[in-house]
Amino acid sequence: MFRIVMVISMHKNIRYLAYIVLACLAFLVIYIGFIPLYISHVQSQSKNGKAAWLNDPRLLKKMQEKQAGSIYDRRGELLAQTVTGPAGVNKRQYPMGHNFAHIIGYSSTKYGLTGIEAGLSSVLLGEGNLELSNRSKGNSIELTIDASLQKLAVSLLGGRRGALVAIEPKTGDILALASSPTFDPNEIDTQMPSLKNDNSSPLLNRATQGAYAPGSVFKLVTLTSVLQNIPGAANRVFECKGSLSGQGFVLKCNDVHGRIDLKKALEVSCNSVFAALGLELGSRALVKTAQVYGFNRNYYLPINYYSGEVSGNGSMNESELAFTGIGQGKAVANPMQMAIVACGLANNGMVMRPTLVKRIISPKGETIQESKPEEWLNVTDSERAETIKDYMVAVVREGSGTRAGISGIEVAGKTGTAENSDRAHAWFVGFAPASNPEVAVAVIIENGGSGGAVAAPVAREIMSRAIDM
Repeated sequence: MFRIVMVISMHKNIRYLAYIVLACLAFLVIYIGFIPLYISHVQSQSKNGKAAWLNDPRLLKKMQEKQAGSIYDRRGELLAQTVTGPAGVNKRQYPMGHNFAHIIGYSSTKYGLTGIEAGLSSVLLGEGNLELSNRSKGNSIELTIDASLQKLAVSLLGGRRGALVAIEPKTGDILALASSPTFDPNEIDTQMPSLKNDNSSPLLNRATQGAYAPGSVFKLVTLTSVLQNIPGAANRVFECKGSLSGQGFVLKCNDVHGRIDLKKALEVSCNSVFAALGLELGSRALVKTAQVYGFNRNYYLPINYYSGEVSGNGSMNESELAFTGIGQGKAVANPMQMAIVACGLANNGMVMRPTLVKRIISPKGETIQESKPEEWLNVTDSERAETIKDYMVAVVREGSGTRAGISGIEVAGKTGTAENSDRAHAWFVGFAPASNPEVAVAVIIENGGSGGAVAAPVAREIMSRAIDM
C-alpha cells in the first residue's frame, strides 16, 4: 500500500513539474515575441529624431534638473558644461560649437543624446544606472583631444565632405577627430529638421562611421601581408605593362611603370603590381592581415564607431581579389581605421589601443580614473615595419606624396585615389617624424580626386602643428 501511494505521489509531482516547465516555455515564447516589436518601436522613434528612452520621466528629470559634469580637452579647455536657465532648468552649452560636434555630440530633451554625451552619460551624471542619485552634480571628463589641433582640422576640411583623424602612435591618444560638414550642437533643437534633410549629411561622423573604398592607402595592408607571406618578395623585380588582365576583368594602372621593385611599386602606387600580389597572396592571407590591423574587429570607443571591413574570406573570385589588393573590391574603411593602420607601422608593428578619454574627474576635482597606454594589436614585427616605413618615406620624398613633406622633418606616407561612382575620393595616410613618430594621421576628402594633390597638404598641416605642440 505504501509503495502505491508513493508512486501516485511521484506521478503528481512529475505532472506539476511539467506544468511549471510548460508555463516557463510559454512565458519565454511571449517574451521573445515582444523583442522584435520593441526593436521596431525603438527604430521608429529614432527615425523620427527622438530616442525611445526619452519617454522615461526619470531620465527627463535628471537631464533637466541634475548638473551633468563638464567636458575638457587634454589641456583643460572647456568643451561642454551645464548652465541653468531662468526657469531653473539645466541645459548643456558647447563653447567650441561646431568644432567638436561629432565628438561631444549633443544633449537634447527633444532629440536625445549623441557622441560623448550619450556614450558616457552615466559618468557625466555621476551614476551607474537610471536610478536617481542624491548627488546634485556629476563627474567631469578630460579628453585626449587637443582643441587647437581639432579646430585646425575642421578649418582645413573647410566645409568639404571629408574627415580627419590624428593619433599619437606611442600612446593611442586620439589628438583630433574631425568630420565635415559639421553643425552647431548649441542650436540642435532649432536646426535638426534642416540638418536631417541636408544631402551633405552633416550629422554623420565620417571619421568613425564613414564607409569608403580606401583605394591605394590599403596597399599598406597588402604590402604587410606580402612581406609576411611571400618569401623574397622584397627582392623581386616586377613588370608593369600599364594593366593587368584576368578572368573576366582588366585592371588599369596609372602608368606603364616597366620593371620595378616592391619599394618603387609603392612609391609610384602601381596598381598592376599590387593587384598581382593580391592574387598571389589569396583571399585568406589578405583578409587575415587586414583583421590583424583591426578590420572586421569591434572594439570600444565612447562614440559610435564602425571598423573597416574586408569581406569574402576564402571566397573572393579572381577579379574581387585583384581589386581588393589595391583597396577597391571588398575593402571598406574610414579615417579612424586607416589611422590605426598608420599607427601600427609608426610604432614598430604595435598598435596601442585608441583612447578618447584621458581622465574622469569627480565633482571635488579628484581623479577617479585615468587611461594608461595599452598594447592592442601586433600587426607585424619591427623589422617588417621598418621596411614599410622606409618605403613610405620614399613615397613622400619623391613619389606620389611629395605635398605631405615638411621642411626639416622626414615624413612617411601613402596617397590614395579611391574610385567611386562619382569623382574619386582623395586619401592620405602617414606619420611624422618618420624616425620617432609623434603623430599618425588619416585624411579623406570625398570626391576630391587625387590624394597626393588634395589630401596630402591637409595631412601636412596637421602633422606639422602636432609636432610643434
